[in-house]
Amino acid sequence: MEINNLTTEQLIDAYSNIINQLKERGVIRTKNLIGDLGEYLAIEHFNKLPNKSNLNIAPPGTKNIDAISRNGERYSVKSTTGNTTMINN
Repeated sequence: MEINNLTTEQLIDAYSNIINQLKERGVIRTKNLIGDLGEYLAIEHFNKLPNKSNLNIAPPGTKNIDAISRNGERYSVKSTTGNTTMINN
């Protein structure tokens, strides 16, 4: 699919379908899209590292942590958009 050739309506429909598919796959679990994507990507990356205990998403409602290792280690994942503010002196 060449997205540059899609109409605005087709793009909106494709976006809706992508979001629904990500929800079905468990990538998006809340209304915090950036946070959910960041947690998923961080856990996937961490789980590919050799000599590291695999992480799992923390159960819903768990406060202050986003992932738990098999060894009980707790992790908090923070995600932001690409828009940052920087002050240069």
